[in-house]
Amino acid sequence: MGRAAEGLADAERVLALYERIYGAESAAAAMAHNTVGGLLNSMGHAADALPHMRAEYTILRALRGSNHRETARAAQNLAVLIDNALGPSGGDEAEALFREALATGTSLYGAEHPSLVSFRSNYARFLMRRNRDREAMAVLVDAGMAAGMGRATDPTY
Repeated sequence: MGRAAEGLADAERVLALYERIYGAESAAAAMAHNTVGGLLNSMGHAADALPHMRAEYTILRALRGSNHRETARAAQNLAVLIDNALGPSGGDEAEALFREALATGTSLYGAEHPSLVSFRSNYARFLMRRNRDREAMAVLVDAGMAAGMGRATDPTY
């Protein structure tokens, strides 16, 4: 068994333990789902990671509410994973999550906060992969991020 597989086995044991001790809908379980999902994704098993990342998001949304930094981060992570794992078939769900994460982050931190850089850049990449460059540019321009994004700023690309 390789190190990644060992780490995954350990993380799955921790998840089961947290669910037994703290409950399946606990913050501890959400954290463990994130760990298991992240490991699966890093091992190239994005489709297997999806249920764990969905569980994390669902639990945090129920516990923390929709206007919380942890929920926004979970929405962002789930959107990226859905986009990577499902491609165009997951587009509507991923886009809704990208928008939610960005709106929540903007509400919590303000439009100029550095914490929104990854939210904006990931959402813009999602839009650009769908040939929605103008929308991507608008997402980036809102925070002055358009420089350095290549295609979004180069009309000849």
